[in-house]
Amino acid sequence: MEINRTVIDNLIGNPLLNEWERTFMDSVSEQYKKKGHLSYNQERIVKRCIDKASVDKIEEHNQWVKNYDAEKRRIAKVIAEYYTEAGYFTHWAVKILAKPDTYVLPEKAWVKMCENKYAKKVLANLEAPKLFEVGGLATVRKAVNHNHLQPVAGSNGFNYMKVKDQAIMVLEYEVTPAQHKTVKCALLLDPTIVFRCEERRLKRHRG
Repeated sequence: MEINRTVIDNLIGNPLLNEWERTFMDSVSEQYKKKGHLSYNQERIVKRCIDKASVDKIEEHNQWVKNYDAEKRRIAKVIAEYYTEAGYFTHWAVKILAKPDTYVLPEKAWVKMCENKYAKKVLANLEAPKLFEVGGLATVRKAVNHNHLQPVAGSNGFNYMKVKDQAIMVLEYEVTPAQHKTVKCALLLDPTIVFRCEERRLKRHRG
């Protein structure tokens, strides 16, 4: 395809192009108006954008937008919250959380962000039933180490060795997207010692 001003201008603002490509098209459009030609590398990038924004690709994009329903928005928001904390896919997470009811995550980004094994674990964890009742008892597993337990501010007497294999009271479940449920606990022998841990670090209390 011959690259001319019309071809270039038709690509400006195309939703199938990423931010860098849209900015690039704005720039080369101005250059073409002034000089009437592009460099070899600029033409190469323009041709890549043409392929990316073909009629077939536009139809696929429109179909994806049409099928981007409330369930996809819910999933995208949950995963965006998870990755905001984890520090990955932050570029997409910011956009999703800024406009959760209107922003459409591109299909390729959706697959990478929302269908990987970690995202699937987060979604499965949200659907999984809680293993312990709030106000009920559980026992800290013997195999825990200091990385598995997080003391709450003010629990000055906390030492992970003191709570291993000890009975605790479940104070609350923290509702945040994660691969494992997080529980806030108090040591039964000394309720002033309060800490958080993943649910999997606890086992049923037998007392």
